Amino acid sequence: MRSATLPKNESQRLQALREYQILDTVEEHIFDTITEICSLICNTPISLISIVDKDRQWFKSKHGLQATETPRNISFCAHAIHGSDVMEIQDATKDSRFFDNPLVTQDPHVRFYAGMPLINPQGYCFGALCVINHKPQKLTNTQKIILQKMSEIIMMHFEARKKILDDFAKLKQIEKKLRKNESYQRAILQSVSEGIMTLDKTGVILSINKTILTLFEYTKEEILHNNIKMLLPDLHGNLLNNFNKELRGRSKTGGIFHVELSTSLLEQEGSEIIVAVVRDITERKKIELMKNQFISTVSHELRTPLTSIRGSLGLILAETEGPLTNEMRYFLQIANSNTERLILLINDILEIEKFENGSMRFDFDKVNIIDLVAECIELNQSYTKSDLHYVLENTNNSLYVNGDKNRLMQVIVNLLSNAAKFSPENGTVLVTVKKRQNKIRVSVSDQGPGIPLDFQPRIFEKFSQSEESSLKKGGTGLGLCICKNFIEKMGGKIKFETELGKGSTFYFDLPQHDN
Repeated sequence: MRSATLPKNESQRLQALREYQILDTVEEHIFDTITEICSLICNTPISLISIVDKDRQWFKSKHGLQATETPRNISFCAHAIHGSDVMEIQDATKDSRFFDNPLVTQDPHVRFYAGMPLINPQGYCFGALCVINHKPQKLTNTQKIILQKMSEIIMMHFEARKKILDDFAKLKQIEKKLRKNESYQRAILQSVSEGIMTLDKTGVILSINKTILTLFEYTKEEILHNNIKMLLPDLHGNLLNNFNKELRGRSKTGGIFHVELSTSLLEQEGSEIIVAVVRDITERKKIELMKNQFISTVSHELRTPLTSIRGSLGLILAETEGPLTNEMRYFLQIANSNTERLILLINDILEIEKFENGSMRFDFDKVNIIDLVAECIELNQSYTKSDLHYVLENTNNSLYVNGDKNRLMQVIVNLLSNAAKFSPENGTVLVTVKKRQNKIRVSVSDQGPGIPLDFQPRIFEKFSQSEESSLKKGGTGLGLCICKNFIEKMGGKIKFETELGKGSTFYFDLPQHDN
């Protein structure tokens, strides 16, 4: 296989592509209609609008294909962008550039390819409008002309999009200038949900917005020209120093509530004034209290008994109560391992809020990913249904990643457990570990019902579970959210592919360990 060389103007091409803001946008009916028409006219099962990015080709529209992107190094369109006319491969198996390409030897089994470059007015080629068949084929001149015309229509829409973006940027510049207008600033000041005051250097209140009146229940006349400590009695220190702190607020009726105060020093016409922003955080404090109480309860009710179970298992394994048979030791060791893993899982659930502030600890080390996956499969096999088969495929027994072994184990076990839940009787869970450039990919595939389209955007969210009865298998809805956070914290990405009625594949990529 020969990967396409980079165009001479590659950096400029990518910069121009970014200006159009096409990549990773939502599906659009006009482009889906174009690919469907091209597929019908060219009599091919697949038609794509492929945008060639730095390391991938991403499909703005795809007809007859599930994938949303593929690596650039195996892309046919990466070759097409070097030309200005239709690039046609009548039989890829007979072309020295593509005969051993994974897209030819594996799904989608490309035999025929024809791609018309998508070229902007400045001559930069962003990708190609292409048609693909699973058998050899040759386009007629009419079909080629239609591909050319359709590519022009696509670029017309891209240009219209860019003009809108450019016009919007100009409007933002105008808006920025308007913000300097005093009346405009005053209107904003009165409409924002935060309380805003200006003070002199001693803390005397010079101006306020409506939110301050609502929050503290005073009239404007009662507040102006008084010291801010009338509203915030706990406030101490030099107001000239910018700060952000939580304080108690006191209303006119004597009510006490929690606020967050932020101050900044501004110069205005040669004098210094202090801008103070006050936010009511009473509800946030209530939620934090409820969360802390819940965490304390969970910690006591779950972690404490599990710790006791772990201690008991340890004593039994140490044969303090008598000798063990090999079979007894085997099953007790599995029980002990699963108890350890469950304790670790509970600890992670209890610490899930640490993701919000970035304080969760990760112990990075060199991890043999093949050994770890095999260990996870053995753990899962002990408590999943006996008719379920795990199959591990890998191309290299010495693949290492830089990560936290315990966190990685939790991710892999979670993916294996999910696959087992949704697998049919006598089903197979396929686990693959492969090197992809400078990354290692671990994939877990099941033969389950697949994931409904409306649930897919929420699948990695906290407490997210499908409403379909066939997918209600228990659980907290935290597992995939935790997996996503762990993988991203270790410098990777986790994604999935699914097909209704056939199954799903969840996979993550992690940087390979640099020996």
